[in-house]
Amino acid sequence: MVIAIIFVYYLIIGSLIFSRWRYMHKFGLINKIILGMLFVTLSLLLSAKNGAFYNFELFIILGLFCNSIGDIFLGMCKVEKRNSEFYFYIALVIITISQIVYLFASIQLESFNFESLFISIFFVILMYLIFNKIVKGTTRAKFALFYAYPLTIVVINSLINLLSNSHSKLIIFSIGVTLYWLSDIILFVIKFKVQNRIYDSINKVLYYTAQLLIAFSIIF
Repeated sequence: MVIAIIFVYYLIIGSLIFSRWRYMHKFGLINKIILGMLFVTLSLLLSAKNGAFYNFELFIILGLFCNSIGDIFLGMCKVEKRNSEFYFYIALVIITISQIVYLFASIQLESFNFESLFISIFFVILMYLIFNKIVKGTTRAKFALFYAYPLTIVVINSLINLLSNSHSKLIIFSIGVTLYWLSDIILFVIKFKVQNRIYDSINKVLYYTAQLLIAFSIIF
């Protein structure tokens, strides 16, 4: 089953990247919807295989669901350009909720480290100073920079916990959220600085691989 899911996943990813290169935005949106359903369904199946829905599993399922909805709204920015501003802000709000949910999921694995809170503040301020200068401080860009804060906390908290207790579930989850964080950085550059299809393809692979790993962290 796992091999079949991974095969379907990369088939859809390839189709999504192809649609972006051919500017087939509606086709790409359909792929996003399918991928979102795939991740949520996979997380439900893996939780059922575990025989129980604990807090960690529930947070992962909710996070994947919110991410899939937010991703669909981002896709709508390309399809409905007249309302792209509205869809963009809706997407950011929903995706921010998903990142907060992932933070609660990470706390279920290990304790919350307050050091990660302060380190995250430093990273977000550094990112703001660097990227705000690059994109020349547009309102959308400033809003997008601060939305990355919850995910930055998740990544740093997970990496700090890995130093003291590196069990398989935490490792898979940490790799997943780190790839997610990297994909967000690339997405920010794509949205506000460089419209590059190669960067876009890298972003897609990182983001959806991240969601796949986060889903698989349930079973480990």
